[in-house]
Amino acid sequence: HTCHKMRSTHFFFIVLTGIFMACYGSQVSTLSANPPLEYSIKTRTDQAMKSPMELLQQSACGDLIRSVTNDSRDHLEKVLPNERFWTFIRMNSAPADDIMLIDTEIHSWKMMLNQAVALKMAGSKLKLLAVAHDSETCSHTIAKGIPCYYDHQWYNELAHVYGGWADTKGPYPGYKLHLVMLVRMMTTTVASCDGRNVFLSDSDVLFYRDPMDYVFEDVNIMITAAPIGDQQWSGYFFSDQPGRTHSLNNGVVHYKSNNVTNAFLLTLAAHCISSLIAKHGDPDFGFLQTQFNFDFKSIQLKVHPSRDVSNKTTHRLTAAAGYSNTAGECYDCYHGTVPWRSDIVPTSKTSELRVGIFPTSRCISSNSVPQRTLEIIVASTEALKKQDRTNWGWGELGGESRMLCVHANGHARSTGNDTTKMSAKEEWFHKINSWFL
Repeated sequence: HTCHKMRSTHFFFIVLTGIFMACYGSQVSTLSANPPLEYSIKTRTDQAMKSPMELLQQSACGDLIRSVTNDSRDHLEKVLPNERFWTFIRMNSAPADDIMLIDTEIHSWKMMLNQAVALKMAGSKLKLLAVAHDSETCSHTIAKGIPCYYDHQWYNELAHVYGGWADTKGPYPGYKLHLVMLVRMMTTTVASCDGRNVFLSDSDVLFYRDPMDYVFEDVNIMITAAPIGDQQWSGYFFSDQPGRTHSLNNGVVHYKSNNVTNAFLLTLAAHCISSLIAKHGDPDFGFLQTQFNFDFKSIQLKVHPSRDVSNKTTHRLTAAAGYSNTAGECYDCYHGTVPWRSDIVPTSKTSELRVGIFPTSRCISSNSVPQRTLEIIVASTEALKKQDRTNWGWGELGGESRMLCVHANGHARSTGNDTTKMSAKEEWFHKINSWFL
């Protein structure tokens, strides 16, 4: 069966995620079918589908969503994914699993697969799940062993809802980006409410070491950040750089599923929707990113250098740090705790958000780097290919450090169509010797 022929069937998603074909070489892992898959097929064929709001109320977010005002609840209900997405998550993961959601489309699925191969080589146990924006993409990812979700009906519903909020009709230049952000926002929220720890990643990212090694164990959010001058997209978050603005990158972020994180995600979604309605859309084509940074500016988040709580000789995190991770070091990371109360869902008077920043000098977000940095990236690639797990710590290579991740988003706002942009990103990965397909 082809993806196109199955668009109208309720079990389009089950067939897609239930087919597990030969993977690319031996690098891309294939998830095997588990009991939830069998359960869903046997029961959903003769039962009416539950409403999106009913499913959310039955999840770990139930008490939170039941206390939301009618307006906010109505707005959220309009963009919640239906039961098919919940089943997709449950078919391919279990509660408390670390999953990676990668949204992708026909122009970027090869980069997503490249990322999957690198993670496999790095020994990551993250369960990769693709969230596609067209059915053809799913056919490609499933053929390589990556479970994929695409729901044509939900996608069209989101387009209709956004059109109402933005007072616009029909496709317009850039409308797909707005749908991507809506899909990303709601799939992340639902997956976390269903008990999964969600690592959200853009498709144009590559990790040379398992990123979970650097996630602080007791933070709600672990995210990448980059200096950027546009204050609409950034804030003065770094305590040791008071005159410099950084953007918290919602394209590479890990959410630890718990009550506070779920409250944050629901609040962020509600704030995004309110902003879209008030502004009659998103003229800057970045509402999720700008709202994310705005919300943290509003609560005056400050993150502090982890080097201040690390041993200056070994660069290892000290017991007094109050933060720990699998790597045992995060010398160029940042961390911060800020009191936080939601204005959308009930939160305790003592609630706080704990935020970590991935290594800032070992994760670059650019396609233009100095020659020496390029050499380090290439050397990191060779170590990954050899599965060399040594000397990845801070300064362990004669005072220098291997690269941990690169993000080819320097072309994100370049001119040209999607094909041109994505081709430029692929060329960048070839240039740094980090194309594994």
